Amino acid sequence: MLSTYRYAMFWQIIVSYFISIFLLSQYQNVKADYLTAIWNVVNFKEAEQRLAEATK
Repeated sequence: MLSTYRYAMFWQIIVSYFISIFLLSQYQNVKADYLTAIWNVVNFKEAEQRLAEATK
């Protein structure tokens, strides 16, 4: 089970890394616009549900 968790975490990190690279190149290092775009990408309802399930 631990290896499955590590595998899932690996892909989450890789995908977020590529999203970051794409958005940084798109916003040409305008950090405020970049952070706003990242904030809009995150699904906070889903993240809250996953956190609640993980901490049961």
